[in-house]
Amino acid sequence: MTYAELRALVSNRDALASDPLRALRAVATFAAADAYGPESQKLLLRLLEHRSSLEKFVAPINDLVRRFGLFPYINDIEALSVADRIAVEVHRPALSTQLALPEALVFHREQAAVYYALLSGKSVILSAPTSFGKSLIIDAIVASNRYHNIVVVLPTLALVDETRRRLMRFRSNYKVITHGGQRPSDQNIYVLTQERVVDVVPGVDVDFFVIDEFYKLSPSLETEEEDARSNILNQAFYLLHQTGAQFYLLGPNIHSLTPESAEKVDCEFVRTEYSTVVTDVVVVPPGETDDERLLRLVKTLDEPTIVYCRAPGRAADVAVLLSKNVGSVALETDVAAGWVGAAFHPEWSFVEALKNGIGLHHGQIPRALAQYVVRRFNDGLLRFLVCTSTLIEGVNTKAKNIIVCDDYVGNQKLDFFTFNNIRGRSGRMFQHFVGRVFLFHAEPIRELPVVDVPVLSQRDSASTSLLLQLDEGDLSERSRERLLDYQGQDILSLDTLRNNAGIDPDLQLMLAKELRDNWGKHHWYLSWTGVPTFDQLLSLCTLLRDYPLGGRQRSAVAPKGEASLLKKLEKRKPLHELIVAQIKHTKSAEGAVNTVLKFVRNYAMFLFPKAVRALDRIQREVFAGLGHSVGDFESYVRQVENLFHDGCLIALDEYGIPLQLAMKLRSGGVRSGAELDDVLEWLRAVDPTTITTDPFELLLIREAQEGL
Repeated sequence: MTYAELRALVSNRDALASDPLRALRAVATFAAADAYGPESQKLLLRLLEHRSSLEKFVAPINDLVRRFGLFPYINDIEALSVADRIAVEVHRPALSTQLALPEALVFHREQAAVYYALLSGKSVILSAPTSFGKSLIIDAIVASNRYHNIVVVLPTLALVDETRRRLMRFRSNYKVITHGGQRPSDQNIYVLTQERVVDVVPGVDVDFFVIDEFYKLSPSLETEEEDARSNILNQAFYLLHQTGAQFYLLGPNIHSLTPESAEKVDCEFVRTEYSTVVTDVVVVPPGETDDERLLRLVKTLDEPTIVYCRAPGRAADVAVLLSKNVGSVALETDVAAGWVGAAFHPEWSFVEALKNGIGLHHGQIPRALAQYVVRRFNDGLLRFLVCTSTLIEGVNTKAKNIIVCDDYVGNQKLDFFTFNNIRGRSGRMFQHFVGRVFLFHAEPIRELPVVDVPVLSQRDSASTSLLLQLDEGDLSERSRERLLDYQGQDILSLDTLRNNAGIDPDLQLMLAKELRDNWGKHHWYLSWTGVPTFDQLLSLCTLLRDYPLGGRQRSAVAPKGEASLLKKLEKRKPLHELIVAQIKHTKSAEGAVNTVLKFVRNYAMFLFPKAVRALDRIQREVFAGLGHSVGDFESYVRQVENLFHDGCLIALDEYGIPLQLAMKLRSGGVRSGAELDDVLEWLRAVDPTTITTDPFELLLIREAQEGL
């Protein structure tokens, strides 16, 4: 029997049910001839998809599963032979690690190899498929209780929340910390984005660290935003690596590290394609509009399905399309949609989609709401979840199917590496042995990236802003040459250039020269302390448009609009009021919601604070050097990044509590100026019914409490 015939046989439930013994013999024969390689492993996984039709054949299936090292998939361990039971136990985390881990936890063959390498004290870089179970190894290492301060670096706050919730099972031994203001304990797990690592880690005695999605260390050379984050991640890696701590870097399949990067780290590089699920790729036939093709396809799917789109606007359009054609109303999501509509705007696409049982997830949606739709999708309450790449980067779901509507990520063509990452979101260990990916375009050319780590390789592509962060003794001769011009100039000190981490030093020097040469034009507008006037704020926004210290990403409004929105935030105007006021500029509720949310999340809470802090350091040095008074922007920046509310209330959005509900917690007992740790302790113990009677708000509070 050929491989194609075997694949067709084991994929057909009816054919398996009619002659299961024939199928088992054929798979076993093929596997033996294939030396139990990856192709025969895929046949076994397809067979396991229909395991319920093979209940009389537990022993032969277990034998096949064991031969492939897929020990988690063994049923009825008690019925195994002594030799087979010993094999299973060898792949189970050591008894001393069972604290807070499921008793039935057992690794597959390749997981166990990585786990034992880490237990032996080796550092490991793991490149493996999405379904490998890379994060489970983190949990087992934590459970070993041999480390005091563990740092887990994650690319997104969505992943921070998911990981924090998972690691809270170890709270009897470790304190899980996600913000710099939290008080450390004797043993801690720091779950942080790379930006927070740079602020939090200095001074921490780290003895083990993890970087998830480590390929992001490599500059993309495609978008400035990605390169800026790569710079910060490299700085975070440098800080952590300098501690001498053991490490575990994990990510999806890559080709290799550059030789210059690999030779600078003492570790074991593990590259494997070992997978616990198999994926079918189906190209959707052309001949109609994309919308018609999508609707025809989704009407044939009953299982949980993610629909990938290139950008937030496209995702919103697709979510509305699905809600109008295949939506279904559920009481809980209808109630949730009503609350979101009142808090933001009833005509927002997120509201329309949710009201009709469709989830929408992209980077502008408030984190608490994004977390909510992922939970409801995993619960089975939402059958379709429309998303952009923000969901693809590591967040786990129970999707059986992935529909790839677009072959772009933003404005960049979808490459095979990113496609592979998206494809890996289909199927789920123990739930969907076979995932399906539906493509509206041809599959990208199969080419995996070679990952360069600039902080190690110091190639010419490494940014000078990153090189400035390195100790003199760690710089290559070429890197020292590249920094000579900055050491020889007298416009800004090296300390200021370094403190403005991740910002192009040439841009800093250009701005400093402008302030020095035209100080009379700028001094009054920049020498304020406390809260700026509107004119001072407008001057600030205009200057940052010309000298984009926070990055060239723009808010959707001009400097005057930015200053106006900041002044409205200063008055603590509710978001729905800002949205209604914005409609006269955008001409639609959807546009107004997107403009305000993008401004709040991207600009006010991230780009503006980063840029203004850098400008603050620059104006202090320049004006002081000229003998003039200097400004002090820090107090105002802290207020802006917290939307002029207590920082602890804003932080609760990451724990599943949106700002509108967090304000009710204030009136329910959270004192002004409280530290985040104290608020979380209070939230863990509070009776939600003393805060609100709204059913959606009660649900959010209770689900937040479950993760504390």
